[in-house]
Amino acid sequence: MRIYINKKLLWIFIPLIFVLIIVLDNYQERYIPPDISINSKNFVDKSGVIHIHTVYSDGSGTFKELSEVAKKVKADFLIISDHNTWKAYYDGKERYYDGTLILIGMELSSPVGHLLILPEDTIITNLRVDTLFKYLINYSSQALIYLAHPFHPKNPVTNWNFGRYNGLELVNGDSEWRNDNVLELVEALGGAIFFSSYLNILMDTPERALNIWDKLLESRKVFIIGSTDAHANIKISDNRKIKFPSYYSSFKMIRTHLLINEDFTGDLATDRNLVLNSLKNGRCYVGIDGYCNTRGFSFYAVKENRFFYMGDNVKIDSFINFVVLSPDTSDVRIKLLKNGKIVKMAEKGKLTYKTDEPGNYRVEIYQLRRVFPFIRKKERPWIYSNPIFVIKD
Repeated sequence: MRIYINKKLLWIFIPLIFVLIIVLDNYQERYIPPDISINSKNFVDKSGVIHIHTVYSDGSGTFKELSEVAKKVKADFLIISDHNTWKAYYDGKERYYDGTLILIGMELSSPVGHLLILPEDTIITNLRVDTLFKYLINYSSQALIYLAHPFHPKNPVTNWNFGRYNGLELVNGDSEWRNDNVLELVEALGGAIFFSSYLNILMDTPERALNIWDKLLESRKVFIIGSTDAHANIKISDNRKIKFPSYYSSFKMIRTHLLINEDFTGDLATDRNLVLNSLKNGRCYVGIDGYCNTRGFSFYAVKENRFFYMGDNVKIDSFINFVVLSPDTSDVRIKLLKNGKIVKMAEKGKLTYKTDEPGNYRVEIYQLRRVFPFIRKKERPWIYSNPIFVIKD
């Protein structure tokens, strides 16, 4: 029996298969052996998902469902932020769920935009929502405050100087798709039906957020987090909604990694303080884990055998050596920036830099992936650190 192959069709399918392989390589998650850990000494890297909506506001998931997803994606903690309500907190939903720590915050609608509120004092959860903003302006030390989706087309930040806040969402999953063109959206949504990692195409370098952050850092410490803003609840008709993008794909994509001095203990109050202290002190970094697990990233400064980490002040009375280590050493580009300007780059998984100049030093790492038309590799956002502050006195 002879098999006849249509040569014209063959010339069509071979290029299509080639393109498909490249596309999958571009958006699929890279694998790093789970035992690799090159993080800074004396720290435990705990990765979590921040800014999640549940059935208590406009999300589709229950706490039980979220905890099950967290376990699948190996998230160490979740921070819930339903709109303008503490009801989940009073219903006892802040606790451990089968090994996953779930904390309750709030996304507050305020005159200056949406704020992510993480209470440090129970007095915050006792206040009426309509009085919370005015109270926080005067007593900001009783809660961590982050500017949520600062460039959202419907709910942007309108006042960057309204008072003391801890930081901003450098990336926000719900905002990422809003600046993409139709072709990118069709490709991402179509591909996500088969591969959840296809949503990675929606992640762009957050240039506007980086620029405003560098300006804010000129006058005081402001720290970044990465947020999913997960709802899994898209309305397609008056009486029908679909759970898209799924909590699973959202939780896989964006993480905030905390560097804490000790591992979680399993005690709610103790571990809650570990999370909040790490966030408050800027001892954390943003990872686009959808491309590759970022656990193991390390950024520190050494001066006279003393080590300094993200969020720390270093007095510039002698030379300082910066060290950056990437958990993925294949196709990456590491950038060390001082006051928003690149001072050194490396592509071998490690960067070192010696200086005696003051400034705010932070790190950006990009994975190099082939993007259409696949001629050359381009930078895809992967890791953003908080700064180490080198000061004169």
